[in-house]
Amino acid sequence: MKKKLLILFAIIISLTACGETEVSTTEVAAIPVEIQMVKSDDISTINRINGSVVTQDEVSVYAPIAGEVTEVKVKVGDKVSKNQILFSVDNKSMSRSYQALLDDYNRTKELLEKQVSLAEQSLEDTKVIYNEQVRLAKQTADNTKALYDVGAATKIDVENTEFALNQTEISANAAIRQAEIGVTSAKNSADSTLTQLTNNIKDLEDTLNKTYAKSTINGVVTAVNVTKGNMASPQMAGVVVSGSKKHQVKISVSEKIIPYISVGDIAEVSINALGGDTMNCKVDSFSPSANAMTHLYDVYLNLPDNINTVIGMFAEVTLKTNTHVNTIVIPTQAILNDGEIQYVYIATDNNTKATKVVVRTGIIGDGVTEVIEGLKEGDNLVIKGQSYLTDGGNLRVVGV
Repeated sequence: MKKKLLILFAIIISLTACGETEVSTTEVAAIPVEIQMVKSDDISTINRINGSVVTQDEVSVYAPIAGEVTEVKVKVGDKVSKNQILFSVDNKSMSRSYQALLDDYNRTKELLEKQVSLAEQSLEDTKVIYNEQVRLAKQTADNTKALYDVGAATKIDVENTEFALNQTEISANAAIRQAEIGVTSAKNSADSTLTQLTNNIKDLEDTLNKTYAKSTINGVVTAVNVTKGNMASPQMAGVVVSGSKKHQVKISVSEKIIPYISVGDIAEVSINALGGDTMNCKVDSFSPSANAMTHLYDVYLNLPDNINTVIGMFAEVTLKTNTHVNTIVIPTQAILNDGEIQYVYIATDNNTKATKVVVRTGIIGDGVTEVIEGLKEGDNLVIKGQSYLTDGGNLRVVGV
């Protein structure tokens, strides 16, 4: 009985092994995919930037001094004339600064006058001391010569006293000259310091008299950034006025984009208020330096003459920068990423096998990406179904 059970058990194991062999040799189903032949093309970085309609003679009006806004006389849409007052600023804080500067001037002037007086007194003291030394040395020389004349002193005695007189005179002249230089230096330093302080006071006096911000052109108010009771600053535009010249679109771009912009470049512009149709507009000009507040560069684009725009309309601008020509370009969606590398799949073996290819990418355009390394023209790139593939796996092309 035991022998029969062992035989039965061996048969069962044999049948199980045969079943596993059949499963393992079953062919894996091919993944359906779409492919596209890799080609060279031109590609640019796409920059979409919001802007607004302005005029060529748009100006920003700043507060003449930092202070509280006491009155705002205009609103958006108002027509204004050149030299018209737009808003006013309280100068109380500036008045305190002015008084502090006056006090500093008076203290500095008093201190400098004392320094000059001390230098002049030092000069007088030096003259008295050294003139007395010269007088005594001359008296000694004269007395020695008189003694020599009566035979009471030697010729060497006379020469020694005359040499001592000469040395004393040299020392006296040098000391007095040095003291005179000290006086001149003290006076020049005082004059320079007081002149600078006087100029600062005059500048502040002029500023104190400018509590009104005025328009520099005839035009229409397109922005009001100040309100009564809030602080205004000479570094922030309080009111923006647009003149009557040709309309343009103004955008502000970062330092990463401005190096790739040139006058004459074409950009796509759409204005929703006019239906949103795309227009090709040329870059007319751009600011050579960044805005001190925003750190952005202003770029101006000319609008076609046949459209009727209104100042302040919203515009969407598409700029193409950093163009690379005749380079490998593929759909961005074809690129996969495992967190460490970027890769794609290409169809090989008469479009029956998937081959994984690591790629190095360049600039990214509108739905497409530049491939610097990994692909060549003519490769059959998988553009749909690639997420289900494995390297060396079967695939079936269902679309090209």
